Amino acid sequence: MSDHVDGPRQIGDPSADLTDLFAFISPADPNRTVLAANVFPSAGTLAMFSNAIDHAIVVRRLTIAGMGDATRFRPGDPELRFTFRFDALERAAEGKRPVQRGT
Repeated sequence: MSDHVDGPRQIGDPSADLTDLFAFISPADPNRTVLAANVFPSAGTLAMFSNAIDHAIVVRRLTIAGMGDATRFRPGDPELRFTFRFDALERAAEGKRPVQRGT
């Protein structure tokens, strides 16, 4: 899935840009799915991430129901939500760069 700088929020604040979502089976453990999201792809080495935005990935397990033309996906429970947020910059000691952490 891909979506690059196409809305007014992303144009006005590039740090709000959530562009790519990758989902694949873990090469180390086929029982696990790996999710990776690309946020703020134009960030340079001095970029700061917005502390006003919650980036979220929501997933739900699906099963295939039916046969032939009646085949469809049946969503299961629970819905899993992963939310990521960056903190405000922390002051740094003199001569050092400020620190920004994420949770």
